[in-house]
Amino acid sequence: NNCKFGLHGPIEVLSQLAVEAYAEDSLRCQGVRDDAMNMSYPEDDETHAFGEDEFLRLCLAKLGVGKVNEYDRLLSETACGHWAEELPCDAGKVSFHPFKDIEGYFKCWHLAAHSPRAWDAAMAAAPTPSLAPQRPEDDEATTI
Repeated sequence: NNCKFGLHGPIEVLSQLAVEAYAEDSLRCQGVRDDAMNMSYPEDDETHAFGEDEFLRLCLAKLGVGKVNEYDRLLSETACGHWAEELPCDAGKVSFHPFKDIEGYFKCWHLAAHSPRAWDAAMAAAPTPSLAPQRPEDDEATTI
């Protein structure tokens, strides 16, 4: 889980076991897939017509796949509440989002590529994630 609001699309990291669980039992997610594709509900209905990141989050939960919250190293994203203003591309993250033009993307890429001290500091400060699945009550953003 890369965002306090749930799995977010710019980068989705899955364990081999999670991929195997999906490959073996994805048909159990047909109802989730139907909800994701259902455009007949009002725009503010967040339980229908959602993207692949929400589909994956809901499907993996339905299959009993645990999640590991990793907010410190994976994603720097304005929609996750990480930054109010311009995205700091030298924050020691793996992925940065959103970029709506090529110039902004390459500016961020250049800054991130030339900020090894930020990456080293982020790695040193971040706790090592536990592979133990987290209980839903441990995560305020869990809606499942």
